Amino acid sequence: MKQNLYSLALGGLAFWMPFVLFSAMYKWSVSMLALNFASVAGLALFSLISWIIRKRMPKWGWALAGVYVLGPTAMLASAAFTRIPSSTSSSGHWVWFVTFCLLPPMTLWLALLNGMIFSVLFVTLALPFLSLLPRTEQMSSY
Repeated sequence: MKQNLYSLALGGLAFWMPFVLFSAMYKWSVSMLALNFASVAGLALFSLISWIIRKRMPKWGWALAGVYVLGPTAMLASAAFTRIPSSTSSSGHWVWFVTFCLLPPMTLWLALLNGMIFSVLFVTLALPFLSLLPRTEQMSSY
């Protein structure tokens, strides 16, 4: 169970953190190609660090779940850096934000709107195949 939560949290953070950081640093002048590549590279770096430290690959199904669960929150956080905040016309507008963050299919919709759909679809297709690979719990020595 601990390994599952580790893969979920760190997999989602590794994928979305470059997107949020680049959006915060460069605001409007960041390339969508660079954002998509940086997110996939962040997930690859997470895999490498997990292999070096724990001597095993993360659970890819749980890492994909982390991408979808943390996606709406990360995209809304990056929008706070790049866009003018919307007016608070109603007192319960935060309920909609919480609802969006709890619905993982919103990740696809928001990724389509902000250009991250390519990397989200790539990991959606690639990570299930990686989870089918045989897992080696320990490094074998020759």
